[in-house]
Amino acid sequence: MNSMLKQFFQQRFQRWLVRRIPPQTSITLNQRNCFIFPSKVGVYFCAVLLLMLVVAINYQNNMIFALLFLLGSVFVVAILHTFLNLSGLRINVLQSNNGFVDQFIEVRLQFSASKKDDAIAIHCTWGDDSDCQFSLQGQQESIQSFFLRAEQRGDLKAPRLLVESVYPFGLLRAWTRVALELDAVIYPKPVQQVLRMPSVAIEGTEGGINEKVGSDDFFGFDRYQQGESLKHAHWPSYAKGQALHIKTYSELSQHDRVLDWAYFDGTIEQRLSALCYWVLEFSKANYQYSLRLPTQNYGPDTGERYKHTLLKALALFEYQKGSSNRSGHAS
Repeated sequence: MNSMLKQFFQQRFQRWLVRRIPPQTSITLNQRNCFIFPSKVGVYFCAVLLLMLVVAINYQNNMIFALLFLLGSVFVVAILHTFLNLSGLRINVLQSNNGFVDQFIEVRLQFSASKKDDAIAIHCTWGDDSDCQFSLQGQQESIQSFFLRAEQRGDLKAPRLLVESVYPFGLLRAWTRVALELDAVIYPKPVQQVLRMPSVAIEGTEGGINEKVGSDDFFGFDRYQQGESLKHAHWPSYAKGQALHIKTYSELSQHDRVLDWAYFDGTIEQRLSALCYWVLEFSKANYQYSLRLPTQNYGPDTGERYKHTLLKALALFEYQKGSSNRSGHAS
């Protein structure tokens, strides 16, 4: 019952935050998006003040009343100073890098104070693995790097950034949770899978492949047949418990270097991971090759720009269904 109530209020709070603080690439903290509540120490402080009030009333002691009013005034002044320490802080997204699933993605943020007052002991937490603390004097700027773990492919969906401060007395906590729009794409995790190309043509046929075992042009893997030489056996996959395969090397025309969705087995994510692995391998070898997806074809082409175009197509595959020609390389 308690967990259901907690989940219910969390969902309501998240919906309220989306309306109150929508995602954006730059945000300035003010009274609309910055909140202030007593800290844990502040709650104890208020409890002591309440106890002093009861004692002062019971014993009619003017000295206790004077001390009570003095401490109460300090608490009220701390509210203003704690809020002003965070108010006016501007947060800009400077850079967000692309990466692969299960990697830590670097995001650089710029913090700047839009007022002449100092911003002291600002603490930021982003996700479970990245936090920082800094201070700004006057209208200074501070650039901080955060590292977010990429959990799924597609556009990077970062959690809300927690920005907080308990300066000057620690009695109150001014905080906010801002949603930042990041221009970063998460590619599928590269996973090696045997490249099962269709049967090659006989040498001399149009668009055929001249297989030459031992050539410098890597072609793919074939299942090991009894009696074949083990010189080009692919031992790493065999050590993982997979069937033994032999590396084959061929002279390919540019139209034969094709990475096709149909060449791989498994789920959608497994096929995308395998295609991602071979895109990186073919690009590393500087091949001119094509990519065939169920919804779109790319290439043939080569180069770094082409590689990133293909990686982005694999990352956003589910969002491309029904679309066409999103890339200048698509055919």
